[in-house]
Amino acid sequence: MATIRDVAERAGVSVATVSAVLNQSCKVSEKLTARVLAATRELNYRPNRLARALSQKRTHLIGCLVPTIVNPFFPQVVKSVEDIAFENQFGIFVCNSEGNSGKVRYYQQMLLETQVDGVIIALSWELARPEVIQPFLEAGIPVVGLAGARRSELIDCVVVDDVQGGFDAANHLIELGHTRIGYIGAQNSETTRLRLLGYKKALQAAGLPYDERDIMLGNSFSDAEGYTLAKMLLAREPEISAIFSYNDIMGLGVMSALHDQGIAVPAQLSVIGFDDSAASYSFPKMSTMEIPKAEMGRIAANVLINRIGGQAAAPRVFELPPRLVVRDSTGPLHHE
Repeated sequence: MATIRDVAERAGVSVATVSAVLNQSCKVSEKLTARVLAATRELNYRPNRLARALSQKRTHLIGCLVPTIVNPFFPQVVKSVEDIAFENQFGIFVCNSEGNSGKVRYYQQMLLETQVDGVIIALSWELARPEVIQPFLEAGIPVVGLAGARRSELIDCVVVDDVQGGFDAANHLIELGHTRIGYIGAQNSETTRLRLLGYKKALQAAGLPYDERDIMLGNSFSDAEGYTLAKMLLAREPEISAIFSYNDIMGLGVMSALHDQGIAVPAQLSVIGFDDSAASYSFPKMSTMEIPKAEMGRIAANVLINRIGGQAAAPRVFELPPRLVVRDSTGPLHHE
């Protein structure tokens, strides 16, 4: 196997020049650069990344801890993180915890042992915990929190304004004439609580009463749970004319339940989701609150890379506004 010294001899330059060309650490003339690159091709030379990491005390690796890769929301955010990482010559590890504390501990230890340069952690209930975040900070590894409601004062956080999003979603339905609006979400979820708070504020601003019977909270954010909750809610409160779903995935389940019960959307009942991760794939296409996923990933990656580079400012919260996207699943209230 060829070494860096072999490349230097073949190119007729010093080892330092070869290192400068390969690491792009300082300016080398085009002529010498061409000779070095030609020598690497002729010798089929592959730089030793481990050796370089040891010498530079950098691995150029970023860990991404997320709660799921089934929901299309997180893959879309991680894709944006990866784009920025690639532009800055970083690779990424994507670690999917699936709400499993054992997997969280395993991936935490793996990332610490790998000595990644930084970590992006989704701000979900099982990840945004001091016992998950603190060991990285104690090891000198910067952490950025992403996409959730459980913010940490220890780290930079890039989040969406869930209260405003909940307000705008409910207000859209109110402006269409709906006065009995159901809300479907999950128990023990801070994000559910914040979006529900926005929903309550919209009702209050419109002078409409808030009724606990219009709220149905389940145990997960799945389409199957959305399906079950929608059927239960409408069986209990048949006067509801619109449903605000915590996210698009649950919204797909809601629309499936309505279809199976012969309820036309939006002629008989309107549905709005949240995230804009799957809304355009439903029939009819679902109105939703779009989270700027690409922007969220870009900001998180850039903030982390700046931290890796030594930026020492106090942790910040970047709160991004969601945007109402009106499609075909919401319409005016039709009185029978």
